[in-house]
Amino acid sequence: MTNVTVFCCYAREDKGYLQKLRTHLKPLERKNIISVSHDQDITAGSEWEETIKGYLDTAQIILLLVSPDFIASDYCYSVEMTRALERHEQEQVIVIPIIARPTTWQHTPFAKLQVLPPGAKPITDNSWVTQDKALVAITDGISQIALKLQGASTQTQEIEVPLMGQKEAVYKEQEAMTEQKDTDNLSSLEEEPTPNSATDDQPHRNAVLERKAAKLDLIRANLSAMEETIDIGTTNDLREQFASELHKTIRQAIFEIRKLTKNTIVFAPLLEDLGSIDAILQNLRQAKIQVMMAIDAIPSILTRSIFNQQMPEDFYQHLSSCREYLEQALDEW
Repeated sequence: MTNVTVFCCYAREDKGYLQKLRTHLKPLERKNIISVSHDQDITAGSEWEETIKGYLDTAQIILLLVSPDFIASDYCYSVEMTRALERHEQEQVIVIPIIARPTTWQHTPFAKLQVLPPGAKPITDNSWVTQDKALVAITDGISQIALKLQGASTQTQEIEVPLMGQKEAVYKEQEAMTEQKDTDNLSSLEEEPTPNSATDDQPHRNAVLERKAAKLDLIRANLSAMEETIDIGTTNDLREQFASELHKTIRQAIFEIRKLTKNTIVFAPLLEDLGSIDAILQNLRQAKIQVMMAIDAIPSILTRSIFNQQMPEDFYQHLSSCREYLEQALDEW
């Protein structure tokens, strides 16, 4: 099997977190699941900028080690991140932001992507107890994606097949979309060109299928981690940012599953694996309503006491109801 190529983008200030992440990823490298590269691998005398560009243009997974310094870095933000997202929108690479340290990443272009660790808790968050636990969760997420991609590469190693170049602009508006706008976008997808058994070769379809499966696996893993956080987490874990991230993840899950139902022929294997689509969507929609009600229950900043930042009881009650629906959806999934 061919190793899945992984490239790490990071700010110099986060070199220590990069080294820790590489240590945790080492077992995956030894099992020939992935091969990891970053700028420290560039040998003396090489054209540094051209080598970086080569990594960005060929990697199958690009990791963004997100921190205040990463976002502040013109090179990380304007060059590496921009090129990574260009290829991601063309479905040529999977970009995974990894939240290393707390920062206002929710307003960045990669905020639409699924992040690690699950629940968007930074590696430095005290709720992890140790940073190693956060890194284990990150490694598990990367492993799931890499194994899916590796499965696709074994089917296409003899034939170089371009992945679908369809740009999914709906993701850029996802946070602002209402369910009705989701419906409008889905109706337009019916006219998109899709793999056809008579005109497209099987490896092409398999590659698209595996990539879509990897995306769904990451979404499900994040939802599962969030459901567990609601179940056993502390009030410090269940804050406004957590609820907002949960809402975004549920909406993305609904969006991706509904997209599958618009092309039942191509995505038949994925639909079979999902089980009861109606039950999953129904429970996800109910979970979304509950988390929206939880967010609505949060008092405005102006009315909060500076001495008591605890969320109101309604907030926790709605999250508890959301967890019950999530559990049922995940049981069906």
